[in-house]
Amino acid sequence: MRKLTAVFLLSLFVQLVNAETFVVTSNADSGPGTLREAIEKANANGTATNDVIRFNMPQLGFKDRVINLTSALPALTSNITIDGTTQPGETYGSTHARVCIKMDLYAPSFSVLKVADAVDVKIFGLYLYYGYWEGFFSYPLRSKTLYGIELENANRITIGAPGKGNVINGVVHAIYSNSDSCRDVRIQSNFLGLKSIYTYPEVDIDDVLLNVESCITLAQVKDITIGGDTPSEGNLFGSPDRAINIDSKYSTGNGFIKIRHNVIGLEFDKTTLVDVYDFWDYYVNIGRSRNNPVDYSKEFFIDYRVEFTDNELPSHLRISHVSDSVIIQRNRFMEDFRSTTGPGTKVLIWRSPKGGVIGGDEPANANLFFKKKKYNYFSSVYLGESGPFTVLKNTFECNSVFGSTIHINHYSKDIPFVQIDETTSTYVKGRSTPNARIDLYYDDDCTACEGRIYLAKVAADAKGEWQYNGSIQGTVVATATTALGYTSEFSKPIFNTDSVVIVQPTCGKKNGSITNIKAEGAESYYWVRHEYPKTPDTVSWSLDLIDAGPGEYILHGVHGGTCVNTIYQSYVLQDLTPKAEKHWTDVTQPSCGLFNGAINGIVISNGQNAGWKWINNQGQTISSDMSVSGLGPGTYRFVVTDTTSRGGCSDTAIFVLANLSGPTVHTDNIRIADAICGMNKGSLTGITVSNASASPFIRWIDSLGNEVGSALDLLNVKPGKYRLQFKDAGLCDTITTPYYTVGDTGGINFVMNNMVTQPAKCEGGGGSIQGIGAPGGESFLWTNTGAGTTVGSALDVLNLPAGNYQLTATNSYGCTKILSPVTVPQAAFDPIHVLDARGVPATCGLSNGSYTVNRFSKDTGLYDFRWIDSASGSVISRVTNLFNISNGTYILFARDSNGCEAQILHVLLLGPPMPSFDYTGMQVKPDQCLTGSGAISGLVVNNLPGGTTVYEWTDSNGQRVGNALAAGNLPQGNYTLQVTDSWGCKVTSAAITVPNNNTTLTNPLYDEQSILKNTAATLMVKNPQAGSYRLFDSPSATTPLQQNTTGIFTTPALSADKLYWVQYVNGVCASERVPVWVKVVDKTAVYVPTAFSPNGDGKNDLLKAIPIGKVKLTRFTVYDRWGGIVFSTSNFSGGWNGTYQGKLLETGVYVWTLKAVDELTGTTIEQKGTVALLR
Repeated sequence: MRKLTAVFLLSLFVQLVNAETFVVTSNADSGPGTLREAIEKANANGTATNDVIRFNMPQLGFKDRVINLTSALPALTSNITIDGTTQPGETYGSTHARVCIKMDLYAPSFSVLKVADAVDVKIFGLYLYYGYWEGFFSYPLRSKTLYGIELENANRITIGAPGKGNVINGVVHAIYSNSDSCRDVRIQSNFLGLKSIYTYPEVDIDDVLLNVESCITLAQVKDITIGGDTPSEGNLFGSPDRAINIDSKYSTGNGFIKIRHNVIGLEFDKTTLVDVYDFWDYYVNIGRSRNNPVDYSKEFFIDYRVEFTDNELPSHLRISHVSDSVIIQRNRFMEDFRSTTGPGTKVLIWRSPKGGVIGGDEPANANLFFKKKKYNYFSSVYLGESGPFTVLKNTFECNSVFGSTIHINHYSKDIPFVQIDETTSTYVKGRSTPNARIDLYYDDDCTACEGRIYLAKVAADAKGEWQYNGSIQGTVVATATTALGYTSEFSKPIFNTDSVVIVQPTCGKKNGSITNIKAEGAESYYWVRHEYPKTPDTVSWSLDLIDAGPGEYILHGVHGGTCVNTIYQSYVLQDLTPKAEKHWTDVTQPSCGLFNGAINGIVISNGQNAGWKWINNQGQTISSDMSVSGLGPGTYRFVVTDTTSRGGCSDTAIFVLANLSGPTVHTDNIRIADAICGMNKGSLTGITVSNASASPFIRWIDSLGNEVGSALDLLNVKPGKYRLQFKDAGLCDTITTPYYTVGDTGGINFVMNNMVTQPAKCEGGGGSIQGIGAPGGESFLWTNTGAGTTVGSALDVLNLPAGNYQLTATNSYGCTKILSPVTVPQAAFDPIHVLDARGVPATCGLSNGSYTVNRFSKDTGLYDFRWIDSASGSVISRVTNLFNISNGTYILFARDSNGCEAQILHVLLLGPPMPSFDYTGMQVKPDQCLTGSGAISGLVVNNLPGGTTVYEWTDSNGQRVGNALAAGNLPQGNYTLQVTDSWGCKVTSAAITVPNNNTTLTNPLYDEQSILKNTAATLMVKNPQAGSYRLFDSPSATTPLQQNTTGIFTTPALSADKLYWVQYVNGVCASERVPVWVKVVDKTAVYVPTAFSPNGDGKNDLLKAIPIGKVKLTRFTVYDRWGGIVFSTSNFSGGWNGTYQGKLLETGVYVWTLKAVDELTGTTIEQKGTVALLR
């Protein structure tokens, strides 16, 4: 038996037999007592041992405890602990390190410590440093593959612990892994990436101290813990480049990343900010990154479960392409040194489809986001193309400049919308995605929209409308969260520029404008003008920008004074004053005195809102084209004019044309005299001729080609158009001038374009003729041509009956003009139609009907109305609606403004019949045991009109007992039902009787109980029913020991078995009394025999665990001498027959273990022992 036990224990504890401790006593690179020798011995001791390397170097000075390496140390294998805190002497500064391992020589690639193909390695209290700095300035250049601790295919690795943290500096990567099978790496209490530990550098380990570029760089490492559950387990990160960079080339099986209680981006005092100068990467990066060994250009996802909690992070966190959940809680994202040129967002999550939580519903899980050190146009939280991220109850203060400090770049329709529409001192309300959760916050005092103090939670209804009622003490902003877990940005002013109208300034004036921008979520607005490098200037405090000059303008919306958002674009206004540019014009001079000159090629700059014309010497407009031809000698002006309503300036280009050869007809001094009353009294004089030969040909012709004169002066002509033809004896062709117009002084003309004729009314008069123009007329007379009477002496004539009318106009020149007769027709009824009406029939035989006209085809103010009752023929109303009428036929008439009347509506109202009861299918359920369980159902009410029907059951005392068509829970008695239909009509049923039946109730069921001696028992009914239960001491006792409605009784402490009796009662009925035994036991235990003889004689053939008391067996297991399981059961009825896999086992001693639960106390019973198998 002793031999068997020894072999069994050896198999269980063999791994603890050969552990050794190696002590480092020398700071030399190699040789006896050195770290190199200790590692070699530990590696040689086998991987099954747990070896410890301790330090006891006699040198106690800081620089004397430095191990200067000349080559790399051997890689650590499994089950090795290196503990630098065992070295006597003070720690390096405020760190935990007491031993420094240092390499100052050039190496193309170097790891101060390397763990390869190993399990269960721990590294404590070391200061690891690579000090070759000359490579920054000369050859050989410093390598990029320099590592403090390199992990290669290593599992269950611990780097640092509370009070045992390491210091790593001078390398490129403090902790690095890029192998295929690393797992369960725990990094705690370390000081990574910081420079000098001391106030005075001369007492540090080197004259020149170097940072690390990346404190932790891990690729393909599964189950990573950085920091821990307590602040003492957190690491301190001080690299000016990067703190943590984790990625994997595998999409699945990556496990978790837990980053907790770390201080990231601060100096040793945990207060001074590290000046971070890597503007291309985030300080903490999980997922795609150009600074991780994994190829960042490849697009795939990694299934890390990320928990980033309880950290102090003045810098920035980026999580990208993570396909499992992300939790970010209880962190402090404080101010830092990065400007807007670097990664400005404090938490950036990109393409993480499963989503996660930032903050949470518990206030204790909130993150704190507190301002950047420099002016920041970035958001605090950026969510890009990711799954449902819930962002709740965080504190944001002065992180961004404008808009929501939460920014979401997502094309999914799942992202909710929220807007605040109105805020008062007692409520705030707004709109959102329907049925969303709305969280309200008080805004901070800076200009962005970011929730600083949590206010309340409300819910939006199915229309997306929500309201919070309560005291409001500041600016409120909101987020919306859907049932899927998507949270919106903070509410902010937003703009719609689809209909924006931009008017550019002109004429050097401030007459530009930007208007018709739509906005919501703001109570005020302002425009800022930017003119670099000048300071921006606020130029307007309204939504529409008017009276603006040239410049670049940006619109801002303000909610509550502190939530400001800008429009997503700026607008540039330019002075667009039109200019006539004559630099490229082509001028053709006239010849032979002809009108064959031309001007082409003139250009208008800024001509978007310009008009132009050509003007000759007489001020006449001769063309509105850009080019002009048919010009004779003279001066011509091209005038371009700004046509905007508030501009009006103009620019002029002047051209002088001269005759190149032959005679010239001079028209600059022409004088035109108008005719009078259309008579031959007009003239054209002042034209002269030069350079002409004797006896020239002269002729004036009118617009019809008729010759009207043969001298240079044209006299005594009628009003009309005339031009001169001139030809001398030379070779030049005939000169023909443009037409000149002789006007008509005193002439009268009728202008009919705006004439309006109003028909005469049906009741007489009311007709009119208006809008005729008569330029030149001074006196007017209207005559009725049928009656020959004068009806008016002004251009507009009113109140005319139907007929024909003629207008005569005269003036002081003696001119007269007569207009052809104008007809004033007789008016007809102006039709009006009913477009929408609703009739409510009278009900219950009352005059409670109505007919309401909701909408007509025309304005009812232009008509008079009357309703006629067709039964009596009398007028019953003179308004459009009828009230309190009986059922019947009604007619509506309308009279228009001309007094014309017509019937426009015929209405028939028919009411519903009265409701009635049908008792055919009615069922009455009797009351049971006077418990009020009776019911009445199956009663039918006919002729209900639809809509809401009110039912009211009352008992014989008039007490209300039900409000539905069927009535339940009724005690014995008489009942009536009153029904009120949707018209208000009431009908009452006959009395209906509910009888009572008594019966014997079902017996309650209880299990027999077992308890420990001197303890109480709990009796629990197995078939609970509504009613009450009574506990008796005997079957004939009259007074119960206990009574309740649950059927659960607790007895006093019992020292002996006890029999109780329980009865179930409901109303006046009861069950039989049933017995319930309570058995008392002294203890609870399990007994296992020490021997058994499975020989088939029916005696002691099975080895069983035997319960004493109330026990539940968890597992009973039997082992052979080699520790192999030969039998196992979880049931007391099961036993071992001495075989394994159908074969008889040898006689001898076997080991057993047992685990069970005491069901009376809930405690666990664990036993072990041996049993002899005999045959």
